[in-house]
Amino acid sequence: MQSRRAKSILLIAVFLFLTYFFSLEGAALAYSDEVNRLAGKLICTCGCDTMLVSDCECEAAAQMKDFIQEKLDSGVKPDEILDILVKTYGEKILAEPRREGFGLVAWVTPFLALLFGLFVVAFLIKTWTTRRRVEIKPSGTSSTQKRYRKKIEEELKKWT
Repeated sequence: MQSRRAKSILLIAVFLFLTYFFSLEGAALAYSDEVNRLAGKLICTCGCDTMLVSDCECEAAAQMKDFIQEKLDSGVKPDEILDILVKTYGEKILAEPRREGFGLVAWVTPFLALLFGLFVVAFLIKTWTTRRRVEIKPSGTSSTQKRYRKKIEEELKKWT
C-alpha cells in the first residue's frame, strides 16, 4: 500500500517538475535570439541590480524585452536601441561599460594594474636576490696590525 502511494507521489512530482521546466523553456523562446542577446547586455531595473534582463523574470524585464522586440520589429538597429535605453536609464543599465570614452578606463585599468604589479614583483625579486658585495677595508696600518700580520705570515710559513 505504501509503495503504491510513494510511486504516485513520485509520479506527480516528476510531472509537476517537467511541466514547470517546459513552461520556462517556452517563456524563454517567446523572444527572438536578438532580443535575448540585447537583454543580456542590460541590467534589470526591478531593484535586484545583479540580474540581467535576459535572466530576470520580473515584470520590468518582460516590459524591457517587449520594448526591445517592438523596436527591432520597427527596424531600429540594436545599437540604437541600446542608446535609447542608456538615454532613458543612464549608463548604469549596461551590464558592461562601453569600450569608448570613460568606459575605456574601466577596461584598461585592470590590465595596467596587473602589469604594474608584475613589474613591482620582478623588481623586488631582483633586489632581494642580488647579493651585495661588501669590501672590508682596513682602517689603517698601525704598528699592532703590522706586528700581527707578520706573526700570521710566520705561522703560515711553518705549516707550509
